Amino acid sequence: GRLYVNKSRSLCKRYSGFVHLYGSKRTQNAPCYLQPNETSRNLDFFSLAVLMEATGTSLDQINYADTTYRETGASMILTITYTNFRNWYGKSQIRYYYSPDLIPQSNYKFYDPYYSNYRQNRTLLNKHGIHIQIAQSGTLRTFLFNNLLVQITTSLTLFAIATVITDFAALYLLPDHKIYQQYKYDSTPDFSDLRDRRAAQEQQEQRRSSSFRNPLLISAPVDHHEDHEEGNDIQV
Repeated sequence: GRLYVNKSRSLCKRYSGFVHLYGSKRTQNAPCYLQPNETSRNLDFFSLAVLMEATGTSLDQINYADTTYRETGASMILTITYTNFRNWYGKSQIRYYYSPDLIPQSNYKFYDPYYSNYRQNRTLLNKHGIHIQIAQSGTLRTFLFNNLLVQITTSLTLFAIATVITDFAALYLLPDHKIYQQYKYDSTPDFSDLRDRRAAQEQQEQRRSSSFRNPLLISAPVDHHEDHEEGNDIQV
């Protein structure tokens, strides 16, 4: 993971930091991201001087009461932030970055007893240093169809509400609301007359079709008879 430098422009310029957590574009201005050093086992590490400078201070600067951080010690919170989202690209590979924060006017020390002769001679070491505490956070994103449906439904509801509010304002509140009402709605003829004419036409068609199917109005077919009389064929 890369180290996020928020304040130190000189640190970004010295190590030629990166503009974003993703990508290879470099910058010499703060804020920037610094590439970590790696051990033989591919583990990240940064020197304490780099971490202090990333917070905008150093071990030889005054902490409080005219004493330096080297003398009083201090507490630092190193936040490791995980993310798998890249702007304009969406979901991508999981990355993380380090963000150091020094607690103002803090101190840190501990005593380390050293016995050269047990219970006879003891040397008490008063040690001061930078106490680093690790905090992990971040956001890992994934696609959920249920959330998509919720967002679509919410958007459609907002559009419907916006339409109702706009129509109400245009038709009843604005100064020219009467003109807007004329263009909002189209006047149509009375459809009852159209239905009556359509029903009358259907009745006429039904009567016409029924008259064609009446057997009394259809002429009877002519039968052909053959009479044989004295060898003469008479056909009727």
